Amino acid sequence: MISRLLVFDNADEPELLVDWLPHNPRGKALLTSRAAVFDAVGIVQPIALDVLNEDEAVTLLVQRTGRDERTGAAALNQELDGLPLALEQAGAYIKQQHIGFESYLKLYERLGLTQLEKAKANTGNYPSTVLKTWKLNFEAVAETSPAAAKLLQLSAFFAPDDIPYWIVIAGVKHLGDTLAEQLEQEDYELASVAMAELLAPLNQYSLVRWDAERYCYSVHRLVQTVIRDELSSETQSVWLKQVTNLLNEVLPDVEKFETLPIYYAQVLPHGLSVIALNYTVGDLSEALAVLSTKIASHLCQQGKYEQAEPIFVNTFTLTKHLYGDEHAGVETSLNNLGMVYLHQGKYEQAEPIFVNALTLTKHLYGDEDAGVAGSLNNLAGLYEEQEQYSKAKPLLLEALKIYQGCFGNLDSHVANILNNLARIYEEQGEYKEAQKYYENAFSIWQVLLGNKNPYVGLSLNNLAMVHEKQGQYEEAEFCLTQSLLIWKKIFSDDHPYLALNYQNLATVYEKQERYCLFAWLRQNDVHFGTPHI
Repeated sequence: MISRLLVFDNADEPELLVDWLPHNPRGKALLTSRAAVFDAVGIVQPIALDVLNEDEAVTLLVQRTGRDERTGAAALNQELDGLPLALEQAGAYIKQQHIGFESYLKLYERLGLTQLEKAKANTGNYPSTVLKTWKLNFEAVAETSPAAAKLLQLSAFFAPDDIPYWIVIAGVKHLGDTLAEQLEQEDYELASVAMAELLAPLNQYSLVRWDAERYCYSVHRLVQTVIRDELSSETQSVWLKQVTNLLNEVLPDVEKFETLPIYYAQVLPHGLSVIALNYTVGDLSEALAVLSTKIASHLCQQGKYEQAEPIFVNTFTLTKHLYGDEHAGVETSLNNLGMVYLHQGKYEQAEPIFVNALTLTKHLYGDEDAGVAGSLNNLAGLYEEQEQYSKAKPLLLEALKIYQGCFGNLDSHVANILNNLARIYEEQGEYKEAQKYYENAFSIWQVLLGNKNPYVGLSLNNLAMVHEKQGQYEEAEFCLTQSLLIWKKIFSDDHPYLALNYQNLATVYEKQERYCLFAWLRQNDVHFGTPHI
């Protein structure tokens, strides 16, 4: 008996095959399709084809073009994300035009997928382009569910991976009537069901990778590029305005530390994507300045100062563009930029920024305003880092007087200044005076913030080292272990505050001659560093 193979290529509507599949097959039937569900033809577990991995993609590009430039091919693949048809098109264009991978990538970055569409290069057995292929799917989804099509357009402005349901649901009031009618439900569970209904047709046409168990989904970066390319610049600006407002809605203020690990970890890549797109095709708006400040401030709190710096630089330029030179937003941007320079040890860049911020704050609010105290504190911190204590101390004492006049003694701003004064006394060897100031700061923070705030951990850490310098090792160890418990709940394992805490704890163990514990910290991959606090 002869075994046969029956192939149905591009079977994107499996239900149409019901009458064509043999009832008593003498071989096998193979379906290729962009669809994801095949219940109509009795296929329960289709075999999903993933994108090419980097080695496969680079090999394809090298073989297709005859150019053994693997580094350039890898860079191009990173942009095309392993999609075989896109790689084939790129390879065909490169070969026909006799250009390198780097040159093609520059063209692609400037012109987008329109460049692929215009290329007349022969792609062998793949006559359809990426744009034509996906446009058919977009049109099919739009006919089936206009709200699902809107969700896909929205998703083109997020980062491609792991878009959580809750971001869309929590900020849906910013997204127009079509999505709002679907997703504004009585509770989150009903809204999640509505999200699943919107994702189903997108999943059916392989436009998203749906992870229902984790309540999130992903979109291939080229799908996002195609969608954005098909939108007018005006429509892209409207979507970016809506998405920027959405993220500002769902992100808590950076001072709300208890919520930061969950919210910011999930939102961060999407915030970075929206910020970048705003600077290319969006509006330079106040909402963008707010979002940029939230994202960059969170990066600083996680010790990622290099990543935060360019965002703060752009935000400073943006606020000047929006408000002129003399505005509260400019003053805030100056202080934020100065702090990110300070944390990286870029003192020469930080000093004129802080001086300008102090001058502007006094001009805007007068000499006795709390904002002036904040600017004084920042400048004092810079001088302290450079061990210029005679310059730092009078600035802090002036700031303390202003804060106490504005808020009274039981205030977090007052606690912060007390902590900073204590540090200067400690550096000058006046340990009893330093301990008194640290204890006052700790008492205020504990009353105001409880035991789940990083400032409480910082105060305990500082107090511990004053105890250590006075030979009070048990008191130092207790403070450091409490500080570590607080910080591990808030910060990632690579945060500089944790490095500082472990380093200080090791110092105490060594002074106590508890060498086993000291060696354990050194041998168990604990990161040590010398962070700027």
